[in-house]
Amino acid sequence: IHDGLAAIALGVDIDEIVEAGTEQLRQTLLANTASEPEADYFAAEQCALVEGLLRGFKRIVWPSLQARFPKVVAVEPEMLYEYNGLTFMSKPDLIVEDIEGANHYIEYKSTSSNKEQWINSWSTAIQLHSTVRAVEATLGRKHSEETKEKMRKPKRVKDNN
Repeated sequence: IHDGLAAIALGVDIDEIVEAGTEQLRQTLLANTASEPEADYFAAEQCALVEGLLRGFKRIVWPSLQARFPKVVAVEPEMLYEYNGLTFMSKPDLIVEDIEGANHYIEYKSTSSNKEQWINSWSTAIQLHSTVRAVEATLGRKHSEETKEKMRKPKRVKDNN
């Protein structure tokens, strides 16, 4: 999913993204589950879910992000933050700029849960806070906010037909 979201931000055609992403996923799944019953079905099901997530994101979420943040500054860049003799390396999913020129850091997270506990856990997540510092250090200016874009994955339901 992350590679597909990065490709969307870079302007790659959605059909190319889906084709490459689902083929890579299919090959990986089949290589790891070939001896299991219904391996082909499972791989096809997972590929369909990924395709739906990517196409849905491109059609619904991405236009609203572009409207709020018209400039893509960086997609998964390596960024460093030095603190007390230690160097922290980060790869933020997306750095964008709003119409006023303020930076925003977007971190994509996927889950099958919509529980408040999961959502609230990100306010104290060291990954987000340390990445904000790396973004600020690399770009040389404060960011406005970090945004977590959640992609909810449906739970797998066994088809008995």
